[in-house]
Amino acid sequence: MFRRFSFAEIVVVAVIFAVASFGMATAATVDVTLGDEADNMLVWMMNGYDTTGNAEDCFTAFMKGQCGDFVIDGGDNQTADTIAAGEDGVYTVTVSLETNDGERHYWYNGDIKAAVTDDNEDGECTVAVGDATPAMDDGTCIITITAASSDNWAAADVITLTLSDPDTTGFGGWTADNDTVTVTLED
Repeated sequence: MFRRFSFAEIVVVAVIFAVASFGMATAATVDVTLGDEADNMLVWMMNGYDTTGNAEDCFTAFMKGQCGDFVIDGGDNQTADTIAAGEDGVYTVTVSLETNDGERHYWYNGDIKAAVTDDNEDGECTVAVGDATPAMDDGTCIITITAASSDNWAAADVITLTLSDPDTTGFGGWTADNDTVTVTLED
């Protein structure tokens, strides 16, 4: 009377439903495309083979993401030489969208927000990533921070990069845990 479905059939239907729901929930507010690994994940689920070696990891993160498991990770805090007069300080931070267990959301191509502050009253710090909304590609991006040259930068000054989810519906309607990364200047 009722057909019994295999686990693989149930997973494929669940993923198709989740992707369709993600698209419907965000179509009017977010311009998000699926990362390259999403296609490989689909091939892996339908045919049982993996062309890049990331399909199972992508699937694991994707399914955790459907339950709201999103963390923006900017890596470790940094230290750098004090900014010399007449020279800008330039720092890069590699950012990834991950699960709480550290699995990257390879399927995500979309924006995040980045804001920079500093604790030096005389210094000026700007994010050199047009509009402070860098786009991730396959769940990662690189943000460049430029600290303007000044005679007043000193050792122990701290530049703080704050990373957060976009000003829309977040990631498929979920929000991510924000992250901060600091660059502390030293002699």
